[in-house]
Amino acid sequence: IGLHVARLVGLDQNTGRIDLDAIDVLDGTPVIDIKPYFASTDAIPEATIEGRDEPGGRR
Repeated sequence: IGLHVARLVGLDQNTGRIDLDAIDVLDGTPVIDIKPYFASTDAIPEATIEGRDEPGGRR
């Protein structure tokens, strides 16, 4: 089991398929869990989160 930060590039709600960019796994590897990204506690300060406010009013 690995832990990766990846950008969500696609979501198909009908099939439950998610497309991630630049994740270090083989094609078809199952994703066990997805957590939200918070710039205040995660490792990529220049990352952006569209349409979601961070705790404490940060975006």
